[in-house]
Amino acid sequence: MKKYIILIILLGTFTGISYSQTAEEYFVKGSDLYINGNNSDAKVVVAEGRQKYPDNNRLVKLEKLIDNEQKKPPPPQNQQQQQQQQKMDKKEAQQLLNALMQDEKQTKQDAQKAVQKNRQQPEKDW
Repeated sequence: MKKYIILIILLGTFTGISYSQTAEEYFVKGSDLYINGNNSDAKVVVAEGRQKYPDNNRLVKLEKLIDNEQKKPPPPQNQQQQQQQQKMDKKEAQQLLNALMQDEKQTKQDAQKAVQKNRQQPEKDW
């Protein structure tokens, strides 16, 4: 009976060890969250990793990167307004497209006229 209890305890211990995350796993998961714009969850994952692996250089750098990103102020309102003004609405885009198509059509017509003109002129013997 004691053997079974010891065996169960040992299995539980080894199972717990095998499921513990490495510093690399914390880094990968935190990086993935950060890259996908989920900074708050990334910060939590990296903080957990730093608790278990306080001297891991990659986790330290990722934590600093996330902290710096969260400290950045939002872009000024003027910059956002300029970006919106630069965007074209559908009607303007259609007008520009029509103008370009008309331009292309005119260029093709001019090229065809030039080709016809060259065909009509007799070749000169030099």
